[in-house]
Amino acid sequence: MRSKSLITTVQYRTFSLVARCPVLLVCAQDGNICFFSVALEIKGYLTLLCSLKLALRLHSIHASFCPLFLLKKGNS
Repeated sequence: MRSKSLITTVQYRTFSLVARCPVLLVCAQDGNICFFSVALEIKGYLTLLCSLKLALRLHSIHASFCPLFLLKKGNS
């Protein structure tokens, strides 16, 4: 994240199916949203997986992980 804008959200998940490792989600006040993988072997090492730039809005945007529902036969 190269922006010098204020950070509105930082969320961490211990595992992501997409990245197959821990991930960090960061959202800045200027509309930048970044999704990083977190290396367990190298303490503090982040790799940018995805970055999005949203149009500027009047109000701050906060990012959040959404639970993933696996709908398999037999599950209710």
